[in-house]
Amino acid sequence: MTTTAAVRQTRSIFLGGPFKALVDTDGAMDTRARARFEALIEGLEAAGYQVHNAHRRESWGAKFLTPDECTRLDYDEIAASSVFIAFPGHPASPGTHIEIGWASAMGKPIVLLLEEGRDYAFLVRGLHTVADVTYLTVGDTGSLTADVLDAVRRLAGQPTEPPPRAPDSAPASLRPGPHPRRAFFAAGRGDQGSPLPERAGSPAVTGPGPAQA
Repeated sequence: MTTTAAVRQTRSIFLGGPFKALVDTDGAMDTRARARFEALIEGLEAAGYQVHNAHRRESWGAKFLTPDECTRLDYDEIAASSVFIAFPGHPASPGTHIEIGWASAMGKPIVLLLEEGRDYAFLVRGLHTVADVTYLTVGDTGSLTADVLDAVRRLAGQPTEPPPRAPDSAPASLRPGPHPRRAFFAAGRGDQGSPLPERAGSPAVTGPGPAQA
């Protein structure tokens, strides 16, 4: 990778989330959801980041691309980004969950934006055990943008390759320790300062049964 390409990737973000289900028959996206995406895009770009986002690219639902076109573009843009950010959706967005899987497999730092009191798939709740995941609680738009920017600034300079993992049979001293950001979720915290509601026997944000993972 050239120096120019490396710098471009360091400043590049992919922002994903539910899309098709939020667009009505007239090709107009839900206004509240659109405003949330626009605020995040504006805040990230004002901070100097290049933002890849399918919602804006496809005119907020007015100009959907074909399945072949959007799949290739989303995949390539995630691969070119240094940080992947997404609303998993409630109900779950199938396309966004595929993108989360891609980002995880590519070793990208991931920021997942979760609604308080909502149910999420087990594999979303447990993704921090196999990937570099920061969970943020979705609040008002202003504070969300600030929280996302703080997370991105911490993550954007990190390598995107997945860390080496010792085999399960390796001595405990050789196995990687818990990632510091994972501790927030394991301790029942959606971010560094906002505890999520606790439920006995499960992490702070609860999810549906394994069949929906």
